[in-house]
This record gives sequence, structure tokens and C-alpha cells, in this order.
Amino acid sequence: MEEKTRSKGVTIFGWLFIIGGAWSILTLMITGKTIKGIGNIYYFISSSLSFICGIYILKLKSWAKQLAIILCLVSVISIIIFMPSVVNDAVKNFYKQEDIKKQIILEKIKPEYQKEALESLKQKREEIDKSIPVVKRTMFLIGIGIPVAWALIVIYFFTRPKVKEQFME
Repeated sequence: MEEKTRSKGVTIFGWLFIIGGAWSILTLMITGKTIKGIGNIYYFISSSLSFICGIYILKLKSWAKQLAIILCLVSVISIIIFMPSVVNDAVKNFYKQEDIKKQIILEKIKPEYQKEALESLKQKREEIDKSIPVVKRTMFLIGIGIPVAWALIVIYFFTRPKVKEQFME
């Protein structure tokens, strides 16, 4: 029986899936995030599937190629659905931090210095309020742009005829 050979590109993508999946699983474990909620469950499952997918891409299993494409499509859809709420939560969290700073000023700074500290905080907040739309757009574009570009590259790569030939069983 003739040994199948794989291209460098398939090898690279296989290893990228393995490394990405392992990195994501380790990140979940190291950060101590327990598997709670739909987001973490989705993250854990997709990371595990990416890891497994990478192993079997290296073995040139056709189902692994199909799984890679499906994972990328699901990734794009989930990014488009969830990214707006992630960006909004980040902005809300920033404003919560500002409220905490204001509370600290009122509780811990002597009354004669409070007015100056609050004014400084107010100026910083006005500057940040002006930049929030730019920050939101940037976060949104980076949060969507990079993962979607990766997904589209993977989908394009694994649907090319030369690559498909390698996965024929």
C-alpha cells in the first residue's frame, strides 16, 4: 500500500490546529475558569475539537478536513453573534472601574483634595468618552477581523483541489 504524503501546508495547518487547541485548553485550566455557562462550554468543546482535528489532519483523514471547515464556519458565526456583546461588556466594565475610582476618592482622600481629584477624574473621563467610539470600533474590528481572516484562510486552503486530493481515502 502506498504511503500518503502530505504537503507542507497541510502539516502547518495541522500543527496550528493542535497548538491552538492545546493553548486554548491550557488557558482555560491555568486561568482557573471553571466550565460554566454556554461561552466556556463552547470554548472548551471547540478547543478540544481543534486539537483532535489537528491530529487527524496530520493523518490525512478526510473527516478532519471537513471538521476544520465546520469549526471555522461555526467560529465565524459565533464571533459575529457574540462580539458586539463582548465589546459592550468591556466598555461597561471600564465605566464601572471609573465609578470605583470615584468612590475611592470620596472615601479615602481628604475633603480638601477631593474636589481636585474628582475634577481630574472628570477630565480623564471626558477624554475617554470621546475616544470610546474609536476604541469600540477597533476592538470590534480586531475581535472579528483576525479570527474571521483565519477562518476564511483555513476554509479556502482545505477546499482547494490539490489539498482535497491529499485527503482522498
